[in-house]
Amino acid sequence: PGYVWLARITPKTYPEPHRFPQTLGAVLIVASINNSKTIQKIFVNPLSQYLGQISYAFYIVHGPILHGLGYTLMHNIWQITGRETAFQFLFGAAIGWSICLSIALWLADIFWRAVDVPSVRFARQLENELLAKFDVSR
Repeated sequence: PGYVWLARITPKTYPEPHRFPQTLGAVLIVASINNSKTIQKIFVNPLSQYLGQISYAFYIVHGPILHGLGYTLMHNIWQITGRETAFQFLFGAAIGWSICLSIALWLADIFWRAVDVPSVRFARQLENELLAKFDVSR
C-alpha cells in the first residue's frame, strides 16, 4: 500500500520515478539529523569534519586507486592468503581493502591540500574582486 501511494505522489516530470522514495528518504534523514543533537554529535567531531573536508578529493582519487592498484593487489594478496574458503577470501579482501583505503585517504589528503584548498581560495579571491567592481546594493 505504501508504494502505491508513493507512486501516486511521484511528480510526472521526475526523471527516474523509481528513485523518488530514495529522495524522500534522504530528505527525512537530513531533517531528522537537523533536529537531533544526539545524532549531530556523530557529524561534528574532528574526524567527521576532516573526512567531510577531504570527501571530494577522496571521490576523485578512489577510482584510480581501486582500478590501478586494487585489482592487481587483490590478485597478489589472494595468492598468499588463498581464497578457497570464505575466511581466506574475506581475510584477503580485508587486507586489500585496508591497504587501498589507507592509500586513498593519504592521496585524498594530498589532493585536498595541494589542489582543493588553493582552488577554493583562488575562487573566493576572484569572487571578491569581481563583486568589489560592482555595487550589488542597487
